[in-house]
Amino acid sequence: MCRVLAAGAVLLLAARAAPAADATRAAPRLSAAPQATEYWELIARFDGGYRLFVRLGITNEGPGQRTAGAMWYLVHPDGRVSDFRNGRTQNWWKLSPDHLRFDIASSSLDLHAPVHRVVLDTHTQGAKIDLHFPAAATPPLPATPPTAKFHSEVMEIAAPIEGTIWVRGMHAPVAVRGTTSLTHGWTDDSVPDVVQQHIGFVGAAADLAVYLSDVTTPSGDDDRWLVLERGGTVVYQTAAPGVMIDQSASLAAGHKYPLPGRMRISDGRVTLDIRSERVVLRTDPMVVIPQPFRLLFSLKLDPQWIWIDASFHLTVAADGDHPPIEAEGRGILALNFVNPPPR
Repeated sequence: MCRVLAAGAVLLLAARAAPAADATRAAPRLSAAPQATEYWELIARFDGGYRLFVRLGITNEGPGQRTAGAMWYLVHPDGRVSDFRNGRTQNWWKLSPDHLRFDIASSSLDLHAPVHRVVLDTHTQGAKIDLHFPAAATPPLPATPPTAKFHSEVMEIAAPIEGTIWVRGMHAPVAVRGTTSLTHGWTDDSVPDVVQQHIGFVGAAADLAVYLSDVTTPSGDDDRWLVLERGGTVVYQTAAPGVMIDQSASLAAGHKYPLPGRMRISDGRVTLDIRSERVVLRTDPMVVIPQPFRLLFSLKLDPQWIWIDASFHLTVAADGDHPPIEAEGRGILALNFVNPPPR
């Protein structure tokens, strides 16, 4: 049944943000637009070296409507990757009456308060992952204007997450804890028509959380947003930071998917310096698509998903009653290429 994922999974690729009116906005919108796509993305860093990247989505693009899919990538401390996929056509995946929990075969995302939960329980693929994290007390965070064609909301930046992980080959489940981010994105248009690439960063230092989003459209326009959160409260945000990428420090100079070795973000008051350390995972989501669908999608798509362990240094100048901030921490730099950037 994972072949069902072929119709839409590779289109769950990037995130912009639009204002959110209330905390239930993260529930599936179930747009009837013929090319509509929406997704939820979870990025988790665990003590002990585990990393988890999860995408669950619903799409009308491709054969059928409201095809649902889930893709899981568990990176072990030794670098080994365990990946799992689920897919279901319309009427074969489950949605709770209030739309806050949905089950795609053995993958489940529960958005009820006060605790969110993400679960993978599959005997055939050999995995049992059960994780929970507190739901934010505030509505999802807005980023770019509502005129954007691809929208998203940031539900969590660095929430504490814990639970158990077991995959085939482990003697027993492993208890894990760490931090996670969760975003929800959607568009009524075909994704490659509105997004070229998306660079995202989530990081944490002590009680300070950092989220950066830099989206490039096929026409070359950029939508950028930086937000700082402390104790669950936004202490600073800006929708137009200057993003400078140090290509001389590139991890893959000359590659058609450039990987920045260093990023410097500044808007006059805030300076965020992100340094890439190691590529955690690089994957081509098209590999799961059987022919002839892969050939069909390749006419519009040449995607690549990359996650990088990174460190950061942050300074915020004093402003009125607000004291200066200086912090160092660690996070994940995520690069989602829908298509390679122009040379």
